[in-house]
Amino acid sequence: MIKDRKGILVDNNGYLTLFWYYSDHAFYLMGNIDKEEMIKMTESIKMKKE
Repeated sequence: MIKDRKGILVDNNGYLTLFWYYSDHAFYLMGNIDKEEMIKMTESIKMKKE
């Protein structure tokens, strides 16, 4: 769960891709990092209001 939202985590031989959505926006993060670290990164993202 990413801030109480469902996400999809794909592990391709250690290269992770995490997809999630928030409101009307969809996001993804890709990298060769630890799963827990990737989740921490996604949870730290804040939407900027314009």
